[in-house]
Amino acid sequence: MIGAAAVGAAAAGTLVVAAAAVGAAAATGAPAVGAVAAPLASEQPILIHAAFSRVDYRTNAVTFANVTVSQGDTRVSADRAHVEGVGFTESRWTFEGDVRFSLEPRGMLRADQAVVRFHGGRISQATAAGHPAYFEQQRADSREPARGRAEEIVYDPANDSVRLSGDAELSDGRGAEISGPVLVYDIRDERLVAVSSGSRRGVHVTVTPQPGPNRREPPAGVGPGR
Repeated sequence: MIGAAAVGAAAAGTLVVAAAAVGAAAATGAPAVGAVAAPLASEQPILIHAAFSRVDYRTNAVTFANVTVSQGDTRVSADRAHVEGVGFTESRWTFEGDVRFSLEPRGMLRADQAVVRFHGGRISQATAAGHPAYFEQQRADSREPARGRAEEIVYDPANDSVRLSGDAELSDGRGAEISGPVLVYDIRDERLVAVSSGSRRGVHVTVTPQPGPNRREPPAGVGPGR
């Protein structure tokens, strides 16, 4: 569970918890007081903002409402969250309802539900599901962002990648649209790998030519054959 600070959350207001709330109060029966601080494996603290929380000591679980969890530039918000596990050393968070997940750099996930796993004080994996789930990243070399959609999107922080599967589609922001069973997008290097092994559907790519910087549209009434 998330620890002492969660126990003292009121039904109204905002709960702010330093990432290190590791469940000591639940283990000892000590009352909750504000936020608990302790060292983390990650260099940056994890903060929780919530309007409401409820602790179940029998199952070692916590439920949050209107919750935002952030660590550095990474942020997850949702209508509600259910937590299983002790602190952020090894825990599983299930976010539901208007889930929004900001990724580094310049990325965003939107989904109906997301399961986020913490290991060693940091996010180890996030699995977003929806009808569909959405991914977006503002590319450094294009005005248009890269946009993707799929039934499931798995974010892998260790490799800075998202894996789209189930009717996966992605537009790269530069005129190319790719669809296939599985698409893997490298967030940091802005590269895409499409996988179709064992699938009859295969990978489909549609490229819309972009006008060159010096290209000019002909005046009205002027063109070939006129």
